[in-house]
Amino acid sequence: MDALSIHLMINHVPVLSVIIGTLLVILATFIRRRSLWRLGTAALVVAGVSFYPVQWTGGNAEQVDMKRWYVQRDAIEEHEEASEQAIWVVLLAGGVAAYAFWRASRGLVTELPVVPAWLRGAVVVTALAASAATIKVAYEAGFISHKNRLLTRDTVPPADSVPVKVPRGLMPPE
Repeated sequence: MDALSIHLMINHVPVLSVIIGTLLVILATFIRRRSLWRLGTAALVVAGVSFYPVQWTGGNAEQVDMKRWYVQRDAIEEHEEASEQAIWVVLLAGGVAAYAFWRASRGLVTELPVVPAWLRGAVVVTALAASAATIKVAYEAGFISHKNRLLTRDTVPPADSVPVKVPRGLMPPE
């Protein structure tokens, strides 16, 4: 299994964790359910912890992906830049969420107020920022393969511009 395959397998963990965690903390803020709050903050912590391994495998995946004829370097660079900016926002959201999770868990034992309003607000704001940054990273990733302008054209590139051997029968007749 190459680095690209590993990156593609694990890259959904922080994306889904951030989005689900954000939705849960917003919902928990309105309906005041401690279980939803703890689940949402736990999802944000998972996102914060899992973002770096995804970014690390992305650096290795770049080397594999650049060998493909249709991959454009500028699409990978845009995705990489978005990821480098998003990691700090997601780590901040994960850290704030970890503290809020600890406060909510401590309230189970001491019967203190669960989470102060300022901390709930900080979690929601950082979670929204992390969601926006993560969605941008995922959006930019789509241009590497799915929305690649070379793959969405009506014409196939000339055979001499393709550095890989294409199995017989897959190229259009001349």
